[in-house]
Amino acid sequence: MKPKTIRLPFFAPSTATLERWLGRFLRHPVPLDSDPGAGDNLASYRLNPEWIERGMQLAGEQEASSFLRRLIHTGRRGGLEQRFETQRQEARRASSPPRLDPRRGQPRQASVPATHPRPLVEAELARLHRDLSDLGRSMNPNPEHRARIEAQIAELERKAKCNEP
Repeated sequence: MKPKTIRLPFFAPSTATLERWLGRFLRHPVPLDSDPGAGDNLASYRLNPEWIERGMQLAGEQEASSFLRRLIHTGRRGGLEQRFETQRQEARRASSPPRLDPRRGQPRQASVPATHPRPLVEAELARLHRDLSDLGRSMNPNPEHRARIEAQIAELERKAKCNEP
């Protein structure tokens, strides 16, 4: 494995930490934060190129450096652990037997069907709107970054309309 060098706007995690985040992401893909952009810090990682390629596909990224920055940015904020836990809880709820309504002895009706991804889409949309707002408050907003976030928002809103119950 040859080293993959990327530029980060923040301090880089260890290779072991990034490997752990990447492995978990490949097993349980979750939405990642938007790319914070390149910075002044250089980091080199020796990671399995097949893992990086698979992660890029799952995240919908064209560039490995952008995918890794998004993974690191999400992991640093604790977002990966929180999203993995949310996914685990949703999977547990979906696989557990239905709870009975004590008054009728029949299964309770879920407020949101287990197959409907709406809560995940809404959470991702809220995060993207927050990123867009943060970008607007920055001293030197990057127009390409703004366009990328706006495109992600439009795509998610389109998907959400297609999946409405």
